[in-house]
Order: sequence, then structure tokens, then C-alpha cells
Amino acid sequence: MKAVIVEIRNDKAAALTDDGRIIKTKNNNYAIGQVIALKRTMTKKAKLAAMAASAAAIVVMAGTTAWAYFTPYSEVSLDVNPSIEYSVNRFDRVLEAHAVNGDGEKILQNLKLKNKSIEQAVQETVKQIESAGYFSGQEPGGIVIAASNNDQNKAGDLAQELKNVAENAVADAPNPVEVEAEGVGYERVQEARKLNTTPGKLNLVQKLQASEGNADIDIQEWLNKPVKEIMKAIQNAKKSQKATAGSSANASSTAQSQSQAQSQSQAQEKSQARSKAQTQSRVQSQTQSGTQAQTRTQSQAQTGTQTQTRTQSQTQSETQTQTRTQSQTQSMTQTGTQTQSGAGTASEKGSGNNKKT
Repeated sequence: MKAVIVEIRNDKAAALTDDGRIIKTKNNNYAIGQVIALKRTMTKKAKLAAMAASAAAIVVMAGTTAWAYFTPYSEVSLDVNPSIEYSVNRFDRVLEAHAVNGDGEKILQNLKLKNKSIEQAVQETVKQIESAGYFSGQEPGGIVIAASNNDQNKAGDLAQELKNVAENAVADAPNPVEVEAEGVGYERVQEARKLNTTPGKLNLVQKLQASEGNADIDIQEWLNKPVKEIMKAIQNAKKSQKATAGSSANASSTAQSQSQAQSQSQAQEKSQARSKAQTQSRVQSQTQSGTQAQTRTQSQAQTGTQTQTRTQSQTQSETQTQTRTQSQTQSMTQTGTQTQSGAGTASEKGSGNNKKT
């Protein structure tokens, strides 16, 4: 018979059998939650001893542990098109696995998952789904896993562990299989159950609903579709959104380029205007300098003319003075000549008188 180790103390262990009894056994390096095989053949004395040990174990050791073992601690869901939920205790052992849809029921018919670790249960479930042909065909397959726990960190860690398990299980699948996993709260589990689905699949459909252009989709209709179809719709929505964003980015880039070109053109025009204004300013300055130089030249010419005029005036004055001097000299000469002529006449008169005498 099989039993599950529920308590370990030093070299002894308490195991819960498949018929509900708790027995005490030797600890052969067992781990809590480990499934072991026990022989059913016992002597009457051994049976009495086992019963006494079981009673003692129940009273002394296993009261709290048995409660912990049988109490659901986490919830795990797995969806492909078959949808299955697992109730898991705090030792990560499966207490119950049940189907959410008809495809899930067919998968569980060939599986015995109770008391197995949740990792082993997920691995066997994925392998059975692959054997049933859900990952065949031309398109990639898809798996969605959700783990819920009061401790959100615990839920997230468990979801990541189970994602790794599922990916390893489909590593040899004929087509690529995408695996998504996330931790959720119990509120999401209750919401999903009201819709007769799993929290993982509900999350996936709501992701599709949140994507561009899918706000008005029929949620219940999509909850009944295989995971790979929902994943494909999400990918198409992302591609469309990316293309739209790319077009917007190109339009924005074009507008930006045009704006930059316009700014550069305006800046160039301003620069040319400034250069033209500076050139005009330099030309005006040069013109003003030429005008001033011309004015100075004209002033100098006027000054030269005035100087020449004064020189000519002085020369004329000197000439007039010289003329007057010459005139005076001539007048004096004439006067001297007249004097000499008078004297001659007088001498002649005197000489005539003398001759007469």
C-alpha cells in the first residue's frame, strides 16, 4: 500500500496511508509529502502494535500535521483546451484534481495525481495532453498556468516553477508551445468559477479584451476557445498595434523632419537676412566713409582754391604795388627830366645874355 509522510522527528516518521490510517515508520531520509510504499502483510501482533502506534501518532505527533496535509493551501489551474484545476496542500501535494471542461475530463481519465507533487502532476498532465494530439497541427500550441495563494509571492514563485516544468515537458513537442504562467489572488479564482472557467484562461481573455480594437469582444465566447487561438488573437492585436504605432511614429518622424527642415530653412533665411543686412550696413558705412572722404577732399580743394585765390590776390596786390611804384618812379623821372630841361633853358638864357654883354 502507499502512504504519505506527514511528520518527521529524528529517526522516526509518521505516514498517512491510502485507507486513512496514520502509522509510525523508520525515517529513511524521507521528506514531508513524500509518497512511500508499505507492505500490507502484518502479523496480528504487528497490527495491534501498528494500531497502537497510529493512535499514539495521532494524539502526539500527527494531529496538526494531518490537518495541514489535508487542508488546501494553493490552487493551480492549467489550460490548453483541456482545462484542469488542482487543489494543493502546503507541502505542494495534490489533494484533488478535477476537470473544468469535457476535454479536461478525458485527460484525467488516464491520470492518478492524488498525493503527487504538483510539479509531477503538471508534468504528467502536459504529457497526456500532448499524447492526445493537442500540440499537433500547423500552428504553435499554448499553455496557460495560474497559481493562487494568500501569499502573493508564494503564488508567483509556484507559477514560475510550474512554467519551467511545463516548458521542459513540451521540449520535444512537434510544434513550438508557448507557456504563460502567473500568480493570482483568490478573488480571481472565485471570479473565474462564476464564469465556469479557470483564472488563467480568464486572465488571457481579458488581455485580449484590453488589446487595441478588441474592447467589444464576447468574453464568454472566447473563454470556450482553445488557448492557442486566444494567444494568436493577442499576437495579431499586438502586431496591429505595433504597425499603427510604427505608422504614427513615421508620421511623427516625417512631421518632425518637416518641422526641422522648416526650422532650418527659417534659420537659414534669418541668417541670410542678417548677412544681407550686415552687407548693406557695411556698404552704407563704406558709402558714408567715401562721402566723408569726398567731403574732406572737396573741403581740401576749397581750401586750396581759397589759398590760391589769396595767393593770386596777394600777387595782384604786389603787382599793383609794383605798378604804382613804377608809376611813381616814372613820374619822378619825368619830374627830373623837366627840372633838367628847365635848368638847361635857364643856362642857355644866361649864356645868351652873357654873349649880348
